[in-house]
Amino acid sequence: MSVRKFAVLLVLLASAGAILSGCGRRNEPITPSEAARQDRADRQKAGETVPAEPEKKVEDKPFILDGLL
Repeated sequence: MSVRKFAVLLVLLASAGAILSGCGRRNEPITPSEAARQDRADRQKAGETVPAEPEKKVEDKPFILDGLL
């Protein structure tokens, strides 16, 4: 394999790794239901009107590329 082909292959592999590593989650995201619960608790402490109780949290399904992060 020539040096040029090796360099091109190395750049392509590095680019693919960088692109694929951005396809996952880094932190635990705040779901809309969790945000609604936090807002509800804050409003209750402040004595404001409280919205209805949010629905249950949906079970987390891991993504196949999460391991890269």
